[in-house]
Amino acid sequence: MPNMKIVLAGDVGGTKTNLALYDWSLEPGPGIPAGARISPPPPIATARFSSQQAPGLAEIARSFCEQYKIRPEVACFGIAGPVVNGRVKAPNLPWEVDAVELREKLILRNVALLNDLESAAYGVACLAPGQLRTLQAGEHVESGGIAVIAAGTGLGEGMLVNVAGRRHAIPSEGGHADFAAQDDEQIGLLKYILEKNPHASYERVLAGPGIVRCYEYVRRTAGEPKPEVAARFANAQDPAAVVTALALEGELTSASALRLFCRIYGSEAGNMSLRNLCFGGLFVTGGIAPKILPFLENGDFMKAFLAKGRMARLMPKFPVHIVLEEQAPLLGAAAVGATL
Repeated sequence: MPNMKIVLAGDVGGTKTNLALYDWSLEPGPGIPAGARISPPPPIATARFSSQQAPGLAEIARSFCEQYKIRPEVACFGIAGPVVNGRVKAPNLPWEVDAVELREKLILRNVALLNDLESAAYGVACLAPGQLRTLQAGEHVESGGIAVIAAGTGLGEGMLVNVAGRRHAIPSEGGHADFAAQDDEQIGLLKYILEKNPHASYERVLAGPGIVRCYEYVRRTAGEPKPEVAARFANAQDPAAVVTALALEGELTSASALRLFCRIYGSEAGNMSLRNLCFGGLFVTGGIAPKILPFLENGDFMKAFLAKGRMARLMPKFPVHIVLEEQAPLLGAAAVGATL
């Protein structure tokens, strides 16, 4: 058993930064050990900070550790943005993050930076069954590939592969890949997106703003909303939340838009399962999935997931899970930190 060490873990986004301290150690090396589910210990302390109001990640982390009078040995942070050579300038963050600079400022032995979908992918290995909602049990293979798809402010995609007994996360910017319409309704949505944008990516649909685009497109043929519905949208800070709430209440145009969203979500989730042969599971994470769970469970998502032509016979073998635990990326960062 490795000697225990204090790990500082972070899930860093453009709006908020979640930090936690763990007394935890795993076998050192790249990635995390494969095999049975990793059971993280309870955190020693947790806190949430506003990313936009902070001068930098080092300042947030130092304040957090000083508050609890705990000095960590290592740290790992999952960050919304591409990490290159230990540095990241995320598009939605007010500061640049550098692993070497963090290590020196925080006086740590080691610091690792991950893309947020890398940390989310590692995090699914730390989840208990009660933190998941299974849409398809499939034929689980412990050493099989794992993929994570996360619709939220944007669309993130990542994969987890098993190499020589350790899981390695592979980040991507797959959310910006070309949106592939599958029927007349989706072709119409594609044309609608291209009217206002030079490129139609999956992120244009599978994100908070994409829910609004689906609603606006469906409303073109459904007509103007009733006054009481229009009033809900007036001055709304988050119109996607309004669409979701109305859909869950049974408002027809909003419900049609969310069903369209879920069909496209299921289709791209199926694409990821094929790309990585996800016998270890396809995990739907991100902020949107738990909020639209009844629509993800009503059959539209899985019908689109399974509709893969000549590969349709393979699709029922892939496990499909909705991640209910919003701290999965933080757990993933902690798990990697525990191996440093």
